[in-house]
Amino acid sequence: MNKNSSYRLSAHGFEHRDLMVLRSLLELVNSRTRQSWSLVEGERANVVLFDVDTEAGRSAWNANQGLTRESIRVWCSRQGPTEAVKYYLKKPYRYQYLVDLLTAVRGSKPEARKIAPVSAIIKNKSEKRLADTVFNPAEHFLGLLFSVIEEKQPVQFQYQDSLPLYVEPTDWEYFYQDNEKCLRKLCGSISSHITVEAITKELLTQRITSERMDGRSLQSLIWLAALEGSAGRPLLDWEEEGLLKLKQWPNLGVLRHSLDEMRLATFMTKQAATLATIAAYTGVTRQKTVNFINACSVVGLLETSIEVESVPELVTTGQKQGGIYGFMRRLRGGR
Repeated sequence: MNKNSSYRLSAHGFEHRDLMVLRSLLELVNSRTRQSWSLVEGERANVVLFDVDTEAGRSAWNANQGLTRESIRVWCSRQGPTEAVKYYLKKPYRYQYLVDLLTAVRGSKPEARKIAPVSAIIKNKSEKRLADTVFNPAEHFLGLLFSVIEEKQPVQFQYQDSLPLYVEPTDWEYFYQDNEKCLRKLCGSISSHITVEAITKELLTQRITSERMDGRSLQSLIWLAALEGSAGRPLLDWEEEGLLKLKQWPNLGVLRHSLDEMRLATFMTKQAATLATIAAYTGVTRQKTVNFINACSVVGLLETSIEVESVPELVTTGQKQGGIYGFMRRLRGGR
Protein backbone atom coordinates (compact mmCIF):
# COMPACT_ATOMS: atom_id res chain seq x y z
CA MET A 1 0.00 0.00 0.00
CA ASN A 2 1.14 3.55 -0.73
CA LYS A 3 2.60 5.00 2.46
CA ASN A 4 1.76 8.58 1.55
CA SER A 5 -1.97 7.99 0.94
CA SER A 6 -4.92 8.25 3.23
CA TYR A 7 -6.43 4.88 4.06
CA ARG A 8 -10.01 3.69 4.37
CA LEU A 9 -11.40 0.90 6.52
CA SER A 10 -14.84 -0.65 6.46
CA ALA A 11 -16.36 -2.92 9.10
CA HIS A 12 -18.84 -5.78 8.74
CA GLY A 13 -20.75 -7.47 11.56
CA PHE A 14 -19.60 -4.98 14.20
CA GLU A 15 -21.89 -4.12 17.09
CA HIS A 16 -22.59 -0.48 17.91
CA ARG A 17 -20.22 -0.27 20.88
CA ASP A 18 -17.38 -1.90 18.91
CA LEU A 19 -17.75 0.61 16.10
CA MET A 20 -17.50 3.42 18.66
CA VAL A 21 -14.32 1.93 20.11
CA LEU A 22 -12.85 1.45 16.63
CA ARG A 23 -13.57 5.05 15.64
CA SER A 24 -11.98 6.30 18.85
CA LEU A 25 -8.89 4.16 18.36
CA LEU A 26 -8.48 5.34 14.76
CA GLU A 27 -8.70 8.95 15.92
CA LEU A 28 -6.03 8.18 18.49
CA VAL A 29 -3.81 6.57 15.83
CA ASN A 30 -4.20 9.59 13.54
CA SER A 31 -3.40 12.04 16.34
CA ARG A 32 -0.23 10.20 17.37
CA THR A 33 1.15 9.31 13.93
CA ARG A 34 1.43 10.86 10.48
CA GLN A 35 -1.05 8.39 9.06
CA SER A 36 -4.61 9.17 8.03
CA TRP A 37 -7.10 6.35 8.60
CA SER A 38 -10.86 6.73 8.30
CA LEU A 39 -13.83 4.42 8.76
CA VAL A 40 -16.15 4.47 5.75
CA GLU A 41 -19.45 2.91 4.75
CA GLY A 42 -20.53 1.94 1.25
CA GLU A 43 -17.20 2.93 -0.28
CA ARG A 44 -14.18 1.07 -1.53
CA ALA A 45 -11.96 0.40 1.45
CA ASN A 46 -8.26 -0.48 1.57
CA VAL A 47 -8.88 -2.67 4.61
CA VAL A 48 -12.11 -4.55 5.33
CA LEU A 49 -12.68 -5.78 8.89
CA PHE A 50 -15.00 -8.72 9.60
CA ASP A 51 -16.20 -9.46 13.15
CA VAL A 52 -16.63 -13.21 12.69
CA ASP A 53 -17.94 -13.60 16.25
CA THR A 54 -21.28 -12.31 14.95
CA GLU A 55 -23.50 -14.08 12.47
CA ALA A 56 -23.59 -11.03 10.18
CA GLY A 57 -19.80 -10.74 10.23
CA ARG A 58 -19.26 -14.42 9.51
CA SER A 59 -21.70 -14.32 6.60
CA ALA A 60 -20.00 -11.23 5.19
CA TRP A 61 -16.61 -12.95 5.52
CA ASN A 62 -17.82 -16.04 3.67
CA ALA A 63 -19.30 -13.86 0.91
CA ASN A 64 -16.21 -11.62 0.63
CA GLN A 65 -18.56 -8.69 1.11
CA GLY A 66 -17.14 -5.23 0.40
CA LEU A 67 -13.90 -6.52 -1.09
CA THR A 68 -12.17 -5.31 -4.24
CA ARG A 69 -9.07 -6.75 -5.90
CA GLU A 70 -6.92 -4.29 -3.93
CA SER A 71 -8.66 -4.75 -0.55
CA ILE A 72 -7.12 -6.51 2.42
CA ARG A 73 -9.51 -8.48 4.58
CA VAL A 74 -9.03 -8.86 8.31
CA TRP A 75 -10.39 -11.58 10.61
CA CYS A 76 -11.60 -10.01 13.90
CA SER A 77 -12.35 -12.38 16.75
CA ARG A 78 -11.91 -13.02 20.45
CA GLN A 79 -10.80 -16.62 19.96
CA GLY A 80 -8.32 -16.21 17.12
CA PRO A 81 -8.45 -17.51 13.53
CA THR A 82 -10.13 -20.87 12.96
CA GLU A 83 -8.97 -20.94 9.34
CA ALA A 84 -5.93 -19.78 7.42
CA VAL A 85 -5.89 -15.98 7.38
CA LYS A 86 -3.13 -13.48 6.76
CA TYR A 87 -4.40 -10.62 8.91
CA TYR A 88 -6.03 -10.91 12.32
CA LEU A 89 -7.25 -8.31 14.84
CA LYS A 90 -7.75 -9.58 18.38
CA LYS A 91 -10.78 -8.66 20.46
CA PRO A 92 -11.39 -6.78 22.68
CA TYR A 93 -9.96 -4.00 20.54
CA ARG A 94 -6.89 -2.27 21.91
CA TYR A 95 -4.77 0.61 20.64
CA GLN A 96 -1.61 -1.48 20.26
CA TYR A 97 -3.45 -4.32 18.50
CA LEU A 98 -4.78 -1.85 15.94
CA VAL A 99 -1.41 -0.14 15.47
CA ASP A 100 0.26 -3.51 14.86
CA LEU A 101 -2.39 -4.43 12.28
CA LEU A 102 -2.23 -1.11 10.44
CA THR A 103 1.55 -1.27 10.36
CA ALA A 104 1.38 -4.76 8.91
CA VAL A 105 -1.12 -3.91 6.17
CA ARG A 106 0.95 -0.89 5.15
CA GLY A 107 3.82 -3.31 4.57
CA SER A 108 6.35 -1.44 6.68
CA LYS A 109 7.75 -1.34 10.18
CA PRO A 110 7.48 1.77 12.35
CA GLU A 111 9.98 4.38 11.22
CA ALA A 112 13.06 5.07 13.30
CA ARG A 113 12.82 8.16 15.46
CA LYS A 114 14.20 11.21 13.67
CA ILE A 115 14.49 14.92 14.39
CA ALA A 116 11.30 16.32 12.95
CA PRO A 117 11.36 19.55 10.94
CA VAL A 118 9.61 22.58 12.43
CA SER A 119 6.74 22.25 9.93
CA ALA A 120 6.09 18.68 11.13
CA ILE A 121 6.12 19.77 14.77
CA ILE A 122 3.56 22.48 14.02
CA LYS A 123 1.42 19.95 12.14
CA ASN A 124 1.56 17.48 15.05
CA LYS A 125 0.60 20.18 17.53
CA SER A 126 -2.31 21.15 15.32
CA GLU A 127 -3.45 17.51 15.18
CA LYS A 128 -3.11 17.29 18.97
CA ARG A 129 -5.37 20.32 19.40
CA LEU A 130 -7.88 18.79 16.99
CA ALA A 131 -7.84 15.53 18.96
CA ASP A 132 -8.45 17.47 22.16
CA THR A 133 -11.74 18.79 20.73
CA VAL A 134 -13.12 15.25 20.27
CA PHE A 135 -14.25 12.89 23.03
CA ASN A 136 -12.26 9.67 22.73
CA PRO A 137 -13.76 6.93 24.95
CA ALA A 138 -10.61 4.81 24.59
CA GLU A 139 -8.74 7.31 26.79
CA HIS A 140 -11.39 7.48 29.51
CA PHE A 141 -13.33 5.34 31.96
CA LEU A 142 -15.95 4.75 29.26
CA GLY A 143 -13.37 2.90 27.17
CA LEU A 144 -12.55 0.64 30.11
CA LEU A 145 -16.24 -0.20 30.45
CA PHE A 146 -16.46 -1.14 26.78
CA SER A 147 -13.48 -3.46 27.25
CA VAL A 148 -15.02 -5.13 30.30
CA ILE A 149 -18.25 -5.73 28.40
CA GLU A 150 -16.28 -7.32 25.57
CA GLU A 151 -14.25 -9.54 27.90
CA LYS A 152 -17.30 -10.59 29.96
CA GLN A 153 -15.09 -10.76 33.05
CA PRO A 154 -16.04 -9.32 36.48
CA VAL A 155 -13.66 -6.53 37.46
CA GLN A 156 -12.92 -4.11 40.26
CA PHE A 157 -12.24 -0.45 39.43
CA GLN A 158 -10.32 1.68 41.91
CA TYR A 159 -9.97 5.47 41.59
CA GLN A 160 -7.79 7.38 44.06
CA ASP A 161 -8.99 6.80 47.63
CA SER A 162 -12.66 6.16 46.81
CA LEU A 163 -14.33 2.82 47.47
CA PRO A 164 -13.98 0.17 44.73
CA LEU A 165 -16.57 -0.16 42.01
CA TYR A 166 -17.45 -3.67 40.81
CA VAL A 167 -18.81 -4.55 37.37
CA GLU A 168 -20.48 -7.83 36.45
CA PRO A 169 -20.98 -7.57 32.66
CA THR A 170 -22.72 -10.93 32.30
CA ASP A 171 -25.56 -9.85 34.60
CA TRP A 172 -25.37 -6.28 33.27
CA GLU A 173 -24.86 -4.83 36.75
CA TYR A 174 -22.44 -2.73 38.74
CA PHE A 175 -22.00 -2.35 42.50
CA TYR A 176 -20.78 0.75 44.33
CA GLN A 177 -21.07 2.00 47.90
CA ASP A 178 -19.46 5.44 47.75
CA ASN A 179 -21.40 8.67 47.22
CA GLU A 180 -22.49 10.08 43.87
CA LYS A 181 -19.80 12.77 43.90
CA CYS A 182 -17.09 10.09 44.01
CA LEU A 183 -18.89 8.09 41.34
CA ARG A 184 -18.98 11.08 39.00
CA LYS A 185 -15.26 11.70 39.53
CA LEU A 186 -14.53 8.11 38.60
CA CYS A 187 -16.75 8.29 35.52
CA GLY A 188 -15.05 11.47 34.33
CA SER A 189 -11.51 10.24 34.88
CA ILE A 190 -9.01 9.28 32.20
CA SER A 191 -8.27 5.56 32.05
CA SER A 192 -4.62 5.87 33.13
CA HIS A 193 -5.75 7.14 36.55
CA ILE A 194 -7.92 4.10 37.22
CA THR A 195 -6.75 0.72 38.51
CA VAL A 196 -8.51 -2.28 36.95
CA GLU A 197 -8.36 -5.73 38.52
CA ALA A 198 -10.08 -8.83 37.16
CA ILE A 199 -11.82 -10.87 39.87
CA THR A 200 -13.67 -14.16 39.93
CA LYS A 201 -17.44 -14.45 40.04
CA GLU A 202 -17.13 -16.18 43.41
CA LEU A 203 -15.06 -13.38 44.94
CA LEU A 204 -17.47 -10.75 43.60
CA THR A 205 -20.40 -12.64 45.12
CA GLN A 206 -18.62 -12.78 48.47
CA ARG A 207 -17.97 -9.03 48.49
CA ILE A 208 -21.50 -8.19 47.41
CA THR A 209 -22.90 -10.36 50.18
CA SER A 210 -20.54 -9.20 52.93
CA GLU A 211 -20.96 -5.50 52.08
CA ARG A 212 -24.68 -5.85 51.30
CA MET A 213 -24.45 -4.07 47.98
CA ASP A 214 -27.35 -3.82 45.58
CA GLY A 215 -26.80 -4.13 41.86
CA ARG A 216 -27.55 -1.24 39.52
CA SER A 217 -28.04 -1.16 35.76
CA LEU A 218 -24.76 -1.15 33.84
CA GLN A 219 -26.43 0.98 31.20
CA SER A 220 -26.78 3.80 33.73
CA LEU A 221 -23.03 3.62 34.43
CA ILE A 222 -22.19 3.81 30.71
CA TRP A 223 -24.56 6.80 30.42
CA LEU A 224 -22.91 8.58 33.35
CA ALA A 225 -19.41 7.83 32.03
CA ALA A 226 -20.33 9.60 28.78
CA LEU A 227 -21.93 12.55 30.60
CA GLU A 228 -18.94 13.08 32.90
CA GLY A 229 -16.13 12.21 30.48
CA SER A 230 -17.27 14.24 27.48
CA ALA A 231 -16.43 17.70 28.86
CA GLY A 232 -18.26 19.33 25.96
CA ARG A 233 -16.38 17.37 23.28
CA PRO A 234 -18.55 15.54 20.72
CA LEU A 235 -18.06 11.92 19.78
CA LEU A 236 -16.96 11.11 16.25
CA ASP A 237 -20.20 9.34 15.35
CA TRP A 238 -22.26 12.53 15.02
CA GLU A 239 -21.71 15.96 13.46
CA GLU A 240 -22.56 19.31 14.96
CA GLU A 241 -24.11 20.56 11.71
CA GLY A 242 -26.06 17.35 11.16
CA LEU A 243 -29.66 16.74 12.20
CA LEU A 244 -29.95 15.00 15.56
CA LYS A 245 -32.99 13.36 17.14
CA LEU A 246 -33.74 10.77 19.82
CA LYS A 247 -35.22 7.44 18.76
CA GLN A 248 -37.27 7.32 21.94
CA TRP A 249 -37.59 8.92 25.35
CA PRO A 250 -34.65 7.99 27.63
CA ASN A 251 -35.48 5.96 30.71
CA LEU A 252 -34.70 8.78 33.12
CA GLY A 253 -35.98 6.68 35.99
CA VAL A 254 -32.72 4.74 35.67
CA LEU A 255 -30.39 7.20 33.93
CA ARG A 256 -29.04 10.02 36.10
CA HIS A 257 -30.27 13.40 34.96
CA SER A 258 -31.00 17.00 35.88
CA LEU A 259 -33.64 19.43 34.65
CA ASP A 260 -31.35 20.28 31.74
CA GLU A 261 -31.37 16.67 30.53
CA MET A 262 -35.17 16.66 30.90
CA ARG A 263 -35.46 19.73 28.67
CA LEU A 264 -33.10 18.24 26.09
CA ALA A 265 -34.96 14.92 26.05
CA THR A 266 -38.30 16.69 25.62
CA PHE A 267 -37.04 18.71 22.66
CA MET A 268 -35.06 15.95 20.93
CA THR A 269 -37.81 13.34 21.03
CA LYS A 270 -40.13 15.68 19.13
CA GLN A 271 -37.94 17.00 16.32
CA ALA A 272 -34.54 16.81 14.67
CA ALA A 273 -32.20 19.78 14.82
CA THR A 274 -28.54 20.76 14.80
CA LEU A 275 -26.49 21.11 17.97
CA ALA A 276 -26.72 24.92 17.90
CA THR A 277 -30.50 24.85 17.45
CA ILE A 278 -31.01 22.33 20.24
CA ALA A 279 -28.95 24.42 22.68
CA ALA A 280 -30.69 27.66 21.64
CA TYR A 281 -34.26 26.35 21.96
CA THR A 282 -33.71 24.55 25.26
CA GLY A 283 -31.54 27.21 26.90
CA VAL A 284 -29.03 24.53 27.91
CA THR A 285 -25.33 25.33 27.55
CA ARG A 286 -23.45 23.90 24.59
CA GLN A 287 -21.24 21.78 26.86
CA LYS A 288 -24.17 20.14 28.65
CA THR A 289 -25.97 19.62 25.34
CA VAL A 290 -22.95 17.86 23.85
CA ASN A 291 -22.57 15.70 26.95
CA PHE A 292 -26.22 14.67 26.75
CA ILE A 293 -26.04 13.85 23.03
CA ASN A 294 -22.91 11.74 23.64
CA ALA A 295 -24.65 9.85 26.45
CA CYS A 296 -27.66 9.17 24.21
CA SER A 297 -25.33 7.98 21.47
CA VAL A 298 -23.42 5.43 23.56
CA VAL A 299 -26.65 3.77 24.73
CA GLY A 300 -28.04 3.66 21.20
CA LEU A 301 -30.71 6.36 21.51
CA LEU A 302 -29.33 8.88 19.00
CA GLU A 303 -30.66 9.03 15.45
CA THR A 304 -28.45 10.81 12.91
CA SER A 305 -29.51 9.54 9.46
CA ILE A 306 -32.38 11.97 8.99
CA GLU A 307 -33.72 13.35 5.72
CA VAL A 308 -34.35 17.09 5.66
CA GLU A 309 -37.88 16.54 4.33
CA SER A 310 -38.75 14.44 7.39
CA VAL A 311 -37.98 17.16 9.93
CA PRO A 312 -41.18 18.56 11.48
CA GLU A 313 -41.64 22.18 12.42
CA LEU A 314 -39.99 23.16 15.68
CA VAL A 315 -42.24 23.10 18.72
CA THR A 316 -41.99 25.21 21.81
CA THR A 317 -40.52 23.73 24.97
CA GLY A 318 -43.81 24.49 26.72
CA GLN A 319 -45.65 21.79 24.82
CA LYS A 320 -46.38 18.54 26.59
CA GLN A 321 -43.65 15.93 26.33
CA GLY A 322 -44.31 12.55 24.78
CA GLY A 323 -44.82 9.41 26.83
CA ILE A 324 -42.00 7.23 28.05
CA TYR A 325 -41.37 4.26 25.82
CA GLY A 326 -39.80 0.92 26.83
CA PHE A 327 -36.24 0.54 27.97
CA MET A 328 -33.83 0.51 24.99
CA ARG A 329 -31.78 -2.51 24.00
CA ARG A 330 -28.46 -2.89 25.78
CA LEU A 331 -25.85 -1.18 23.67
CA ARG A 332 -27.30 -2.82 20.56
CA GLY A 333 -28.79 0.28 18.95
CA GLY A 334 -27.57 1.19 15.43
CA ARG A 335 -26.56 4.65 14.36
